[in-house]
Amino acid sequence: MSGEHPEAATPGEHRRPLRVLAVIPSLLPDGGAEQSIVAVAPLLAERGIDFQIVVLHGEVHLGAQLMEHGIQVTALDSDPSMSRYRNRVVAMRRLIRSTKPDLVHATLHPAIVASAPAVFGTPARLVVTWANTPLEATEHAGLVPWRVWLRHTIEMVLTTAVRARFHAVTNGVAQACRRRYRVSARRVRVAERGRDAQRFASLSAAELDSLRASLGIDPTQRVVLAVGRVAPQKNHVALVTAFDSVADRYPDAVLLIAGARGSSWVEVEQAVGFAQHHDRIRLLGQRDDVPALLQIASVIVCSSKREGAAGALIEAMATSTPIVSTRLDGLEGVLEHGRNAWVSDDLAGGIAAVLDDPTAAAVRAQHARRDFEERFTVERAADALAEVYRWAAQRGAASASGVSAVEIDR
Repeated sequence: MSGEHPEAATPGEHRRPLRVLAVIPSLLPDGGAEQSIVAVAPLLAERGIDFQIVVLHGEVHLGAQLMEHGIQVTALDSDPSMSRYRNRVVAMRRLIRSTKPDLVHATLHPAIVASAPAVFGTPARLVVTWANTPLEATEHAGLVPWRVWLRHTIEMVLTTAVRARFHAVTNGVAQACRRRYRVSARRVRVAERGRDAQRFASLSAAELDSLRASLGIDPTQRVVLAVGRVAPQKNHVALVTAFDSVADRYPDAVLLIAGARGSSWVEVEQAVGFAQHHDRIRLLGQRDDVPALLQIASVIVCSSKREGAAGALIEAMATSTPIVSTRLDGLEGVLEHGRNAWVSDDLAGGIAAVLDDPTAAAVRAQHARRDFEERFTVERAADALAEVYRWAAQRGAASASGVSAVEIDR
């Protein structure tokens, strides 16, 4: 490839689609970044983007959905030897040379550290998605501070070496990552995540009753729901404790935790076992019916220590499900306490506020639904991401202006 990008064409000249090679560790169904890529990818071709996906680990559970739309998905690790870092970088570099992308788009740390050296010295440019606020050594006891520091330093050095551009999924994520990685605001654009509204069409009363029955939930019971992999970041133990502390006041309440088994599963199981109201707390494991679960929920609770776009909360907005969340840097500008959610580190108080005053909770949920329609549809997300790609592909992109993707608040 000569290094000329589609955006360099003169006015009136035909422009070929912008070629983007998106790299992500896996396409498992429980990941927010993975679900976001699957949602937005089919719409990118309509916006002038030739989009392909590379999966590092060969776990392409969601790949069939993409291939149905004609999107090529390449599993890099079909050869077991590719598990070694050097071989993975070499394989990535070969793929870049053969596909000749304008942009390599890396999401999540393993993809970033494999893509940056592979891009070095090629005409392709690197755009990195900041999908979450930076990992903190205090997130759980198993994290070693120097390892966390090394992870951040490696990522910072590699992305600086190839003059990467950055896409943040929320303004809060942009601010937190800019501080940690010492990145100029000129190198960052915000494009919020989105979901397909059609997935959240209202179910019939009979369908909802059937779902409740399958879960052993009485029609009179109120459901407190959490959605997300059972991992330290999600802090489900705190949620179990909060629910148990208010369950006496609400004998009709039941807590459902829907999420794949992660490294906190045993710890959360133990917390449930010790809970006074353990019979009203259920670990459901991975579910593919989250839109339906949201429709039987009186409230969805986010107990996380850090989040990016928090896809489950965007989905709650789409279904007008009341939201309770801890205060999170990544969700600044997305959740507003008292307007579209109840935001407080007092989870028990937040759950009680919703169950005590469902009318006020419903008003907040309606505001959240309007926010979804204005900001978080998959169409809006595709428009914004396409603008990020065009911006990142420009010569002198760091000082480019006039793009419609959101510039971060300084």
